[in-house]
Amino acid sequence: MTDDRPALPASCTRNLRTVMLVCGTVEALASIAVCLPRDVMSIAYQSLRLGEMPDVALFGYLARSASLLWAVHGVLVIALAGDVLRYLPMIKLLGWLTIVMGVAFLGIDFYEGLPAWWSLSEGPIVIVMGAIYVSLARKLGS
Repeated sequence: MTDDRPALPASCTRNLRTVMLVCGTVEALASIAVCLPRDVMSIAYQSLRLGEMPDVALFGYLARSASLLWAVHGVLVIALAGDVLRYLPMIKLLGWLTIVMGVAFLGIDFYEGLPAWWSLSEGPIVIVMGAIYVSLARKLGS
């Protein structure tokens, strides 16, 4: 049985794969924060000019859990990048969910009163990342 789809430009496939590998790798690096000693986390927190890190178990749990979730997300992105044509529907879904997640981050950041530099970097970067996934996946899917 032959595939009747037109040949796709290799550059589209390569671009989507490269973007996903870069983003996934950066996200997977969040796994480092899962294992950081509390005093190192506190230094990082203060260096971001967020004040004193709260000394409560729930804060450490949430920080480590968020890092772990980002790392898992990154590994999933890397796995999907292994065969972008095969996983194209999932990549499109992931792209749209990533856009929604970025918008939610933006709202949460402003609601919680995080510094503007944080709010204007986190949400918009995640939105752009999702938009790139959707855009490149659409080109491949058409």
